[in-house]
Amino acid sequence: MTGRSGAGAADPDRSAATRPGRGGRGGRKRTASDVTPQLDPHGSAGSPQDAAFPGLQASPGTGRPGARAWHHRGMTTRKRGESGAGTAPVAGLLLAAGEGARLGRPKALVEVAGERLVDRGVRTLREGGCAPVYVVTGAVEVDVGCAASVHNPGWQSGLGSSLRAGLDTLPEDVDAVVVALADQPLVSASAVQRLLEAHADGARAAVATYAGNLRNPVLLGREHWPSVHALAEGDVGARPFLSAYSHLVTHVPCDDVASPEDIDTPEDLERLQACLETRGSAPHRPT
Repeated sequence: MTGRSGAGAADPDRSAATRPGRGGRGGRKRTASDVTPQLDPHGSAGSPQDAAFPGLQASPGTGRPGARAWHHRGMTTRKRGESGAGTAPVAGLLLAAGEGARLGRPKALVEVAGERLVDRGVRTLREGGCAPVYVVTGAVEVDVGCAASVHNPGWQSGLGSSLRAGLDTLPEDVDAVVVALADQPLVSASAVQRLLEAHADGARAAVATYAGNLRNPVLLGREHWPSVHALAEGDVGARPFLSAYSHLVTHVPCDDVASPEDIDTPEDLERLQACLETRGSAPHRPT
């Protein structure tokens, strides 16, 4: 791992398979068939999933501690369009743990348009309607007054560990979470709001798309967290889940309100700085 700040939560261009030598544990990467968290077409958790994750004490084949046993809690799983969907809290989770090796400094502390990336990401989630909001840190401790900080001691293994650490921290009353990345400052509050609107309409997994491509942010209903947790390895986050269970995922076009461009190098930072200065420092506001 060379310091990605949670990159690739839903981004097929940023998988560990295309970045050899980064954040792997060695050996074959696990796939959906290894964990087989079976869900019904509406995403309901059932006994097959409990069998695949007995107590979630350890993820298969890794020996590492697994996620907390979400399926033993009082989850409410609703089908699309069912009355009451989307009324429980939807949290925001900002992945900001990387050291920014190619950039030369931790991305969370980089300023764009006079605002740190971590502050901008938290503000975007809050203005989009997420509450509470959590920030996963790693390479550097970050204090954000309006968000809770979650330290990931395994941040060097890749963003998968940051996503798992964030999911493990979320309160029991949270029904779903929107995951975003600190190094994508052009993702807007309007994009987050669209995911929440899809959730209110009954979507239990949703992803922002740009020109038809699945990128970030991503909304994950609670019943999917064990599957996401089990498949998040190395330098990928929710992407394996979105691929394995594409029939459960609602696509939410966000081309007109946001952009998934990220900051990996000084050249990226210069380009996005210029873009933000041209259009103003404030992110897109929900309409």
